[in-house]
Amino acid sequence: MPQLPGGGGATAILTAIKRRVDFPAQALRERAVGQVFVGFTVAADGMIKDIAIVRGFRDDCDLAVVRAVQQLPQFSPGRQLGRGVPVRFTMSIRFQPPAAPPADSTASR
Repeated sequence: MPQLPGGGGATAILTAIKRRVDFPAQALRERAVGQVFVGFTVAADGMIKDIAIVRGFRDDCDLAVVRAVQQLPQFSPGRQLGRGVPVRFTMSIRFQPPAAPPADSTASR
């Protein structure tokens, strides 16, 4: 299976994508919650190709996920019988705004 620089499998790839996703401002204001499924291929040379939204949530979140995948570094390619081979991934990225801070109970006193 393809590896990110420094190693790691599918979990490391998912973590790397999540770190690169910028939660869209409008989605944050609207406190949008949903999932984007993105597919991409790690080619035989380790480059990412054929990025596509498999199932979208909303356009701004879909675009944020595509941009995050585009920012991934070159992979060590997957190998079969000693040769680099393309490997297709589908990842699920969940959008959930951070919890609202608790109301300050001393402000009403």
